[in-house]
Amino acid sequence: MAVFLGTFLGLWLQLGAVKYTDPAIAQTIFATAPLIVMSIGFIKREPVTNKMLIGGLLALIGVGVLLAN
Repeated sequence: MAVFLGTFLGLWLQLGAVKYTDPAIAQTIFATAPLIVMSIGFIKREPVTNKMLIGGLLALIGVGVLLAN
């Protein structure tokens, strides 16, 4: 149930964000999702892996590229 509602609600909100805001702003917010998840992991004191750090760095670089253009 949580997977269905999470996926459905997430996609619905994503489409609403693209419809009612500038698509570049919406895409930038979507690109920060891995950073938000990693921040929650740090708060919950979950172990940090190299894959998490590389993914967070790539997400940060991606947001930088979106904001630079």
